[in-house]
Amino acid sequence: MAKILLFELETSFPFGKHKGKKVSDVLKADLSYLEWCILNIATFLPSEELEAQIIKTINDPTLSKIILDILMEKREVYKHQLNKQWEKQYGEEDEETRQEEDYHRGLDKLNKDFWDQMKEEGWDWDID
Repeated sequence: MAKILLFELETSFPFGKHKGKKVSDVLKADLSYLEWCILNIATFLPSEELEAQIIKTINDPTLSKIILDILMEKREVYKHQLNKQWEKQYGEEDEETRQEEDYHRGLDKLNKDFWDQMKEEGWDWDID
C-alpha cells in the first residue's frame, strides 16, 4: 500500500487541478474537490483540523457519515505507518513506553487556543 500523506490547512496540493494551491484556499473555493480526494485518493488524509472544517462545511449528513467512516479507516492505516516508522527508526519498545511517547506527542500537538482557554479559566503553568 502507498504511503498515506497527511494534508494540513497550509499544505500545498502536489497534484491535480489545484496543484500548488494551499488546502485552506481550496477548502474555501472548491469543497467538492476535497470531498473527491477523500473518497477517491487512498493516500489523501486531511489533518484533524482540516477534517473538522470539511465536515462542518458539508451540508449532507449522509455524505458526512461516509467521509467520517473512510477517514477513520485511513487514520488507522496512517497510525500503523507511523508505528512502523517509529520501530524502524528507534527499534521496538514495550507498549508502556510507546503509550507514554504517544501521550507526550499528543500534548505537544494541543493548539494554542486550548492553552489560552485554560489560562483564562485560571490554570497557569509552564510546559517544558
